Amino acid sequence: RNDGAFEEKIAKHYGFKFILIPMSAWTYPDDAMVNQALAALRDPSNGVMFVHCLRGKDRTGLIVALHRVFAQGWAPRAAYDEWVSFGLWQGFVQFQYYFYKKTKAPQAIAHHTRILPADPVVAGN
Repeated sequence: RNDGAFEEKIAKHYGFKFILIPMSAWTYPDDAMVNQALAALRDPSNGVMFVHCLRGKDRTGLIVALHRVFAQGWAPRAAYDEWVSFGLWQGFVQFQYYFYKKTKAPQAIAHHTRILPADPVVAGN
């Protein structure tokens, strides 16, 4: 498991404030962690933010797409389409379903995924 020590060292070298919010690629997103990440992005005292995960496409894409919707006023469909264009792996249906539930906008992703309109049982929710 990555404890963030390497990233923290690089962030400090370049003058970034380091905030570690670990998210698993294999489980349904934890709402508290997602909300923490979104709050960090909205907080102007954090300055310019660099968000990343291992591939920089799936978990990163989820957080950025949600930020686009809730902080920047994007339509969920536009935010989701941008996420897909940057390489969202369609196998991570838990992220897609979380986006659908959080934005309450199933039309945003219905054309991309097989999980709609059914309401699957999601562990922990």
